[in-house]
Order: sequence, then structure tokens, then C-alpha cells
Amino acid sequence: MKTFVRPHFFRLVVLLLLIGGAAIARGGPNQTAPPKNKLGDFEGHTDVGTNLVPGSATYDSKKHQYTVSGSGDDIWIAPDSFYFVWRRLDSDMTISADIAFGADNGQIYHKAGFMVRSGFGPNDPYVDAAVHGNGLTALQYRTESGAPTQEVRSTATAPKALRFERHGNVYSLFVLDADGKFQPSGTITVDLKGPLYVGLIVCSHDAKGVQTATFTNVQFKKSH
Repeated sequence: MKTFVRPHFFRLVVLLLLIGGAAIARGGPNQTAPPKNKLGDFEGHTDVGTNLVPGSATYDSKKHQYTVSGSGDDIWIAPDSFYFVWRRLDSDMTISADIAFGADNGQIYHKAGFMVRSGFGPNDPYVDAAVHGNGLTALQYRTESGAPTQEVRSTATAPKALRFERHGNVYSLFVLDADGKFQPSGTITVDLKGPLYVGLIVCSHDAKGVQTATFTNVQFKKSH
């Protein structure tokens, strides 16, 4: 017996395949987590967005130091592209580290720091605390999928260490002063929807290049 496929059914299948492909290309909101690849205190690490040069991360348990290399155009106007060392977040938290850049890639806005993100899609909402190649330090955030990034700039320039805190919908940046004490340097309120992920970020601000940063004395603490 021959089996016939009705034309309208065939058109429906093609349409569904096209829609699915478009959604994958966009990297829709709240994209599920990639496979776990544990690294120190973190569950995994991965490129977010379209990066021409794959990023990487290593962990030195003796120094408790993470070395993270990332490519990517930027984390600013969606879509984002960067490297993310992550873990699932279901509570308030504090994360801190000494942050130092490796060899300068010539981009003043390459950046490294911490992020809480609502998914792995390139347009997803997030809050980060980052230091840039020119010393600019800020809280930066996107309130909804695809929205432009906003920021609260710190008065500090190129601090040696950052601390980033989440208490409910309130996110705060602290910078290390000359006396070795963390000082408050900005607060914002953003309602990020779960699932949430927190971790270390590096972006080269150069689609064809890589920037490396080291995160030393990393301390992560969950709280309720």
C-alpha cells in the first residue's frame, strides 16, 4: 500500500523546522544550561553567543586561581558574546576575587568580572560587575531579553579586587581600596527570572581575538 503525504501537512512540517532553526540561531531567552564540565567551585564553562575563537578556562587548586580566556564582540548591546565559568544560583550570594588581565589585546573595553545571568542565550537579562581594560569599573545590566545594557559606574579605576553581592533583586558592587578593605561602589535593583547562573566572565571586545584574565582568591558564599 502506498502512503501519501498531504501537501498541507508537508508545508506544516517545513514551517515548524524553519521556526525551530530560527529559534536556535537566535539563542532564545533562558536557554538551558550546556553540559556540565566541573571546574573548581563551578559546574561548567562555555562560550555564550557567537564567538569566532573558542574560549577556555583552567583551575589551579593550589593557588585557588582560575585562568579564563574569552573572545567575543561585547557584553553590551545584544547579542552578547563572551566566555562564562558558571554555577547554578538559587539563593542570595557573595562572590569576590583579585582580577588581573594577561597580555593587553589592544581593546580598552575588554572586560572581566562576575555575572548573574538568566540563561545562556545571547540576549538574556543579566547583571555583571566588571573591570575593563582602561580601568573602567561598573555594574552593568539588562532588564529584559534583547534590551540595551545600562550601567552604574564606580568612581574607582582598575581596582585590584571586586566583590559582587546579590540580595533578592538588589545587586551591589564593592571595590578593594588602598587599605585592603572592600568599599561599596554601586547598587542596582533588577528582577531577574530563573533559572539563574552565576560565575566568572571574560570578553575580549574583539571578535577575532582573545583576552585572558586570572581570578585569584576566589570566594563564593551562598546566603538566604
